[in-house]
Amino acid sequence: IELSSETLASVKLTKEKKLLQKYMNTTCRDTGKFCFSIENTLQAFEMGAVENLILWEGFDMNRCVMRNKLTGEEMVVHLKKEESGEECHAALPGKETGTDFELVKKESFIEWVADNYKEFGCDLDFVSDRSSDGMQFVKGFGGVGGILRWRVDFAEINGDLEQVKELDGDDSDCDVGDHYDEYGFDDGDFGL
Repeated sequence: IELSSETLASVKLTKEKKLLQKYMNTTCRDTGKFCFSIENTLQAFEMGAVENLILWEGFDMNRCVMRNKLTGEEMVVHLKKEESGEECHAALPGKETGTDFELVKKESFIEWVADNYKEFGCDLDFVSDRSSDGMQFVKGFGGVGGILRWRVDFAEINGDLEQVKELDGDDSDCDVGDHYDEYGFDDGDFGL
């Protein structure tokens, strides 16, 4: 039994490594067919654009459904678990105007994704941080991302015209180190 568990772990890490290499190659080729960060990944997820949703098994976020007590309007906020108690009100728009929100539902983001990913027509893959590729995914991309079916321009969707102009003017070949520098990461963070 112990021998088979080592083999199974090795198979899992091999599968994980192939998936993460595919993800990294997609980001490097700058096809626009990838996403990372919880906001962009959820946007692509809701569009049905995600083919492979990749989530770090230790992703520590809660999905909180909040209701505006005055209007009854509900909104979803994603917060780290230590921030998602009653203090999640601080992350809501309108807190400075005194708008009052109540917590309707709080659940683990991982559990919500595991329960709902099929509705969005994608595959769900959990990865660990036990390999160098897994650690790079967690540290460099926040532990959540996806390989997309089609190109999605998040800068345009989010109204960041300066970023769109920068990306449109960059015809250089992908250099992994330069790519990560855009996000404030040091090449040394990834052993590059």
